[in-house]
Amino acid sequence: MANILIIAVNRQRLPYPAAPIGAAMIVGALNKAQHNARLLDLGPALHVKSTLRRTIENFSPDLIGFSMRNLDSCIMTSPESFLPEVKKVVDIVRQATSVPLIIGGAAFSLAPLEILNALRLEWGVVGEGEHTCVDLVERLLSESNPADIPGVAGRHGEVRPRENILDLDALPRQAHRQIPLKTYVRWGGFAGIQTRRGCNLTCSYCVYPHLEGRRMRLRSAQSVIQEIADIRRSGCRHFYFVDSAFNHPREHALAICDALAQANLDITWQAYINPSGLDDTLARSMKASGCIGAELGLDAASEPMLESMGKNFSLSEIAKASKALQKADIPFAAHLLFGGPGETWRTIRDSAEFLDQHVHANAIFPSIGIRVYRNTGVWKYCLDQGLLDAQSTLLEPFYFCSPDLGPASVAGIDELSMHRPTWSTPTDWNKFSLNMVMKLLGLFQQRPIWKNVRGYGKRKPMIYGR
Repeated sequence: MANILIIAVNRQRLPYPAAPIGAAMIVGALNKAQHNARLLDLGPALHVKSTLRRTIENFSPDLIGFSMRNLDSCIMTSPESFLPEVKKVVDIVRQATSVPLIIGGAAFSLAPLEILNALRLEWGVVGEGEHTCVDLVERLLSESNPADIPGVAGRHGEVRPRENILDLDALPRQAHRQIPLKTYVRWGGFAGIQTRRGCNLTCSYCVYPHLEGRRMRLRSAQSVIQEIADIRRSGCRHFYFVDSAFNHPREHALAICDALAQANLDITWQAYINPSGLDDTLARSMKASGCIGAELGLDAASEPMLESMGKNFSLSEIAKASKALQKADIPFAAHLLFGGPGETWRTIRDSAEFLDQHVHANAIFPSIGIRVYRNTGVWKYCLDQGLLDAQSTLLEPFYFCSPDLGPASVAGIDELSMHRPTWSTPTDWNKFSLNMVMKLLGLFQQRPIWKNVRGYGKRKPMIYGR
């Protein structure tokens, strides 16, 4: 048995802090493999350097792994790479110990070889890590070469793909007791629950099919409820289903909601929702099981852009989903991603007018510019248009924004938002005043934090100084 330290490096807290459930799943897998694994979450750390040094000194790990959640902010108006911050953490650890260092996580899996080189690390875990990480740890501790392990990336080699894990119920549960959930809840966050892996949708910008595969793999409702009940016993009652779209497939979500309602666990939950298949029956079941907020991933609200963005739903389905949530008395937000291939000011105005008439959301969050990742539809479009080189690592954020919008695209979206009380753009979120509002809402436990956005949206000229 070895001491294994897994460090979750994400420190972003807006729009709300995300508990490191991926890292906690790896800790659970390592402990099941008879190691003594510990999670160090840097999210709540006040002093990163002293926290790292003290933990390493007290725990004496035989191997350390870094879990990297995000590459960057994904906001075109304020692009920020998180790689320099991760490098600082790696350098501090390297100064404090000489044990083997590895890395994994969703962000790492997007550009594994490039990140290994940038951080001067030798080995990493690509994709699902529960099995790969255990194999890699055991090889490194025995001082054997792990290059032939499927799912392992070597700094000077290639990545051998690993078959996706089919039976998710058989996996160890996340080591949630090692996550400071009370702190996350106090900040307005949640305990995260994953109900499935894989995505067979074709959204043009999305990396989920690349990270998790296109084959849908579902946890049983019983397994999901048991995990929620276990976390509930530790005192946390606020949850977020972290699937890319909780209700895809619909029948799976309905089974979980019905089982959750029957379990009567006295919890609240939120999730990202796909408009397709969201009808009155599902919305009622969501409400009965504790849903207090749904976030609709629309991306567009005009037929040409729904097609361009590869969405699997229509305008009529968006309107139907909105009505179902309203009838069930579930607050909801809608997310828009303007600027994709073919976007014009006409399609943007059409989207705004459709939302005004048919989608009466508590909050609408439009952003502009698409963060381009490898192996996505937008990436292929950029290659075809000569906007990107096929060898580009894309470690530094690169955004596509339709040239038809011209140089004033950001200002135009801000102006559109100005006249709509429930709309908030990235320009708003970068304002110090709104950051303070969001922090206070979290501290006062308003859930969802965007539920009453209209209340301060009407005072935008005063609050934001426009």
